[in-house]
Amino acid sequence: METLRLKFYAPHAHFRIAQSSSSRRTYPLPPYSTVLGLLANILGDKKIIEKMLSSTFGLGILSRFETLTREYTWMRNFHKEAHLQRFKRVENRKFQEFVEHPGGQSPVTVNVLNDVEIILYLYHPEEEIIDTLLENLDCPHRWQSHLHLGRSEDWAIPVGFKKISLEPSRNPIHFSSSGSYYQWMPEPDIAFVEDSGLLDNFRKLYKHVQGNLTLVTALYTLSEVSWTDKSNRKQTATIRNFDHIPARLFKGSIPFISVTSLPEVYCDPEIQVPVFLAKIDPKKNGG
Repeated sequence: METLRLKFYAPHAHFRIAQSSSSRRTYPLPPYSTVLGLLANILGDKKIIEKMLSSTFGLGILSRFETLTREYTWMRNFHKEAHLQRFKRVENRKFQEFVEHPGGQSPVTVNVLNDVEIILYLYHPEEEIIDTLLENLDCPHRWQSHLHLGRSEDWAIPVGFKKISLEPSRNPIHFSSSGSYYQWMPEPDIAFVEDSGLLDNFRKLYKHVQGNLTLVTALYTLSEVSWTDKSNRKQTATIRNFDHIPARLFKGSIPFISVTSLPEVYCDPEIQVPVFLAKIDPKKNGG
């Protein structure tokens, strides 16, 4: 399978687990939605982005990092109610004789990955998308903004990009670096596999591996929501309504699927890792 392989380096990164709050934990690799945003940023032009999202395509994500650190920061709340809860009066900013920031604030810890390597694999039926990505990576003036993964301060630096062929293989040498990278392993029904025999192998592999099952954000649609506040006033807002891809968080060796047989899966023979592509289907999932 002919794919585009993109390598990025990030000095630091944070891919927030949405369910975490006062202690903001991070995934060890970016979700599909973050990578789709990065690709759209590189493409730059709205028409070519829409073309990318007009067809079903495959996307694989690998990541590894050197260390994890914990940052301490304050989260601010500028709602009037939060200020009154803290200071009792709008014009007051003193709490226990010390002047504080207006509104409410609470201490938060943020887990941050350091020295992050991210490898992306993209299969797209439209060759124009692949060629535009390759061309634009050398043309920063075409990007929508600086390249970043997750938070805007987490700059992503392109360090290698080229077309490669993902080869089906059960050769253990081609799996030798599997334990060095985290990656998402989508459920078999959402895996992007062109051959039915390979898909059967992938189903067997999926049953044998261990890993936390996660609902990983992917494409989204804009939805308008409304509610009534405490003053009985109607409020409206536009939110991102994400589609989710069920996937295992995988890092480890490829297990045998029978007494004497390893599964046949797509591999990158240069890096010697298996590659699991998820099916990104805009018609089914929205975009």
